Amino acid sequence: MNRDGFLLGLLATSGQILLLREVVTAFGGSELLIGTALFGWLVWVAVGAWMGGRSAAGVHTAILFTLGGWLLPISLVGLRLVSTLITNVPGEIIPLHLAILISMLAVAPVALVSGWLFPAVARHYRMATDAITTVYLFEGLGAFVAGVIVAVLVGRFVGNVGMSLIVGIAVAVMTAFASAQYCFFSIVSGSAMAAVLIGTGAGLVIDRLCDQSRYPGYTVEQSFDTPYGHQTVLSRDSSLVLVTDNAVEATYPNLQVDENLLVPALVYNPTAESVLYFGRAEFGLAELAAAFPGVRLTAVDPRGGLGDRLGPVRPLEQSTMQVRDDPLAFLSKALPHSYDIVILSTGRMDSYRASRMVTPQALDLVGRCLKDSGILVLPTTYDSDRYVSAESAGLLAIIVITLKRSFTNVTLWPGNATLILASEKMPLDLSLDTILARIERMPYKPEYVSDIYLGERLEQMKRERLFGAISAQSGTNDVLRPTLASREAWSRSRMSRTDSLLATLLFGRPIWLIAFPVLILIFFWWTLSPARRNRSVGMFIYFVAGSVSLSLELISFYLYQSTVGSLYTDMAVLIGTFMLGLALGAYLANRTLGTGIGRLSMITLAAAAVLFGFTWRLVDYRLALIYHALFLLVAALATGSLFVTATRRYYASGANENRGLGYAAELVGSAVGALLTTTIMLPVIGVNWLLFTLVMICVLGLASDVCPRRDVKRAAPPAGSN
Repeated sequence: MNRDGFLLGLLATSGQILLLREVVTAFGGSELLIGTALFGWLVWVAVGAWMGGRSAAGVHTAILFTLGGWLLPISLVGLRLVSTLITNVPGEIIPLHLAILISMLAVAPVALVSGWLFPAVARHYRMATDAITTVYLFEGLGAFVAGVIVAVLVGRFVGNVGMSLIVGIAVAVMTAFASAQYCFFSIVSGSAMAAVLIGTGAGLVIDRLCDQSRYPGYTVEQSFDTPYGHQTVLSRDSSLVLVTDNAVEATYPNLQVDENLLVPALVYNPTAESVLYFGRAEFGLAELAAAFPGVRLTAVDPRGGLGDRLGPVRPLEQSTMQVRDDPLAFLSKALPHSYDIVILSTGRMDSYRASRMVTPQALDLVGRCLKDSGILVLPTTYDSDRYVSAESAGLLAIIVITLKRSFTNVTLWPGNATLILASEKMPLDLSLDTILARIERMPYKPEYVSDIYLGERLEQMKRERLFGAISAQSGTNDVLRPTLASREAWSRSRMSRTDSLLATLLFGRPIWLIAFPVLILIFFWWTLSPARRNRSVGMFIYFVAGSVSLSLELISFYLYQSTVGSLYTDMAVLIGTFMLGLALGAYLANRTLGTGIGRLSMITLAAAAVLFGFTWRLVDYRLALIYHALFLLVAALATGSLFVTATRRYYASGANENRGLGYAAELVGSAVGALLTTTIMLPVIGVNWLLFTLVMICVLGLASDVCPRRDVKRAAPPAGSN
């Protein structure tokens, strides 16, 4: 049973990480869908655990492991191809309701098998409590190993599909050693996966074929996974397109975009020499910067593998310095007053990863590395040329108000893609004549940022209309309460009536959220009823442990990404550490016979949340990964201990209970936390109130455990009865 429990953790956590990565890459890099995909995963695992626990005959674990090993790569390929059923236009936004539905359904096959495996493995022990806690322990150990392996291999040596085949082979080999009855069956399955892996070159052939199907009419020059997502380089005629996570990041040639990034800043600061750009400079900006004598361009991007692959297709100008680093990590290390111009090209801001750069915390770092007369250039995707819609005005207002918290001077250039410029000391109120005169004196003669176009673009009426529309709006984007990503998703949803209704429900004024604390209080009151038994308390502790721990995990993910680095490179490490903590917590609690371990664990979980809320801002970026890993380890230790406590209470009556039901109850709590925490509640109430809410749920869990029992008194048996 121990080997099967370990394999369950290996398969389930590998599948979860790979499928979450693929969901994000399939839908434009928006990690808002992590919450919905994780919700779907947990719900389907809970359903599988419940069904497996009810199954009288049971399915042999070797069959389930083999089925899960094959379903994982099939699900990944299906996710990669599903967009072709909706659109074949590179970068076209998939409607929100379809993205949410697909993210929940795509994880179902592997999740159902993973859930079914838990009670199937637990059948090996006679006593339910021993079986469930032992499987939980070894599942956590297998999950930790899976997290480490995925973190080391995926994006560096193999892609998502290749990694899924490696996991399937490992599971098949270990199953063959564990089951003499199904040894031949497992060997055949593993050999078939190995043949597919070798034949496809660790999944690279599958990647290219999938992308060729997604983008008909283009030639796929490169197709591969990095630790940060999926990359595709397309070509047609003499043009190149860089597609990142199924969204167009850059095109070549596109002189108009490049000029709008660099020329306006040089207009305000003609003596600028050092330029810092966040993004890929190979697609024209490096070439344009080389046309200005004395201008030195530094391009920062964490995707070193992408730079190596772009070399044969689009070599980088020798005068440009390419730095491989996360933007926030680089800004934290940059010397003060190092650059004349900073170009912050984030693309669409419908994800926390993009919008994290437009927070006071990130902008203060930008201001720190700018010289006194430095200019910040922030291109947007919002149209303000002929008409300023309420949605665009609201989004621009959030950005401008946030910028003004870090920079004294802010101005906007209207256009199809509104340009925002900011500076601490450099005046930005130049007249049109001055702007045109400075452009005329440039050594490079712009084609698009020129007198032919600027006269209409910067006319007084357009600028007054734009500033007037923004002044009527309000709101800021902050790490503690990120509103920009949800507002962007809400704005884009207006293209579909279904999306509009769904986005209004999720991101508008979600009054329906009040139902959740009411339901939790009713659940708590049920545990205090006169007819209370161990089962009701155990069920409530399952729910509290799942919902609080998963919510804390997601908050940690979000804050790690928003303050120091990329979540996608380290997500596997953080998940693996969390799962190791679950295993250790279950092990320690299983060795403790006292009844106070559950209460101590609940207090520890609440205290960890409080301490985290007061200390996460104080951590140096170089220690951030260790800090968040330790926090998740402590939270997971308490959660694993609570799982054992809940199991002892719920299964106190005997060995014939549904051995997947308690596990399913914890997963339901986790699913609620996954759906509500970062997707809905974070932009509504913010980090601090979220942590306070989780602490209050822990208090209710503690109260349910320590309140005196008021069991119904039973009548005394008749005299003389046995």
